[in-house]
Amino acid sequence: MDKSNTVNKQTVEQAILDAVKHIKNWTKQELTNLLATHKFSKDTILIIPIGHAGYLIGNYALRYVNNEWHMIYRYNDQELVFHNRNAAMFYAICQQTFRLSLADQIYNYDQQVHRLDREVDHFRIRIKRSSKKRERDIKQLYDSRYQESILKLKHARFLLEKTLQMAKY
Repeated sequence: MDKSNTVNKQTVEQAILDAVKHIKNWTKQELTNLLATHKFSKDTILIIPIGHAGYLIGNYALRYVNNEWHMIYRYNDQELVFHNRNAAMFYAICQQTFRLSLADQIYNYDQQVHRLDREVDHFRIRIKRSSKKRERDIKQLYDSRYQESILKLKHARFLLEKTLQMAKY
């Protein structure tokens, strides 16, 4: 039986790691060059999806971590947290097209929707606890606050969607 050339497993793994490292560096360099040479105007914004959990939107990087969208601006370290992907993307677009008041509205409505969503969950839990303890007065109080929070949440979601529709145009 003839002997075949066998390659050391460690050599193959090292070659693969070197190739992956080279591709990552090349991709990073190409994206940097593309962002540096791309002229941002009011009509064109460069949006690049990166994998399944991230986007480059002009000078903003957007990534999905723990059910939240974290956005960072290229020239500073301030990180904004969004709970709606479309809100985060339109915020970045509006910031770069100098529609700053619309971008601020989008951010504020997104934060308001998240706050009210947590409030609704809080009252839902309180209602369950009070019904287990058979406290009717407290349950009625939490139920009324729960209903009020649901109405506020619906209104805030409506305002967010309305603002996102305005941002499209």
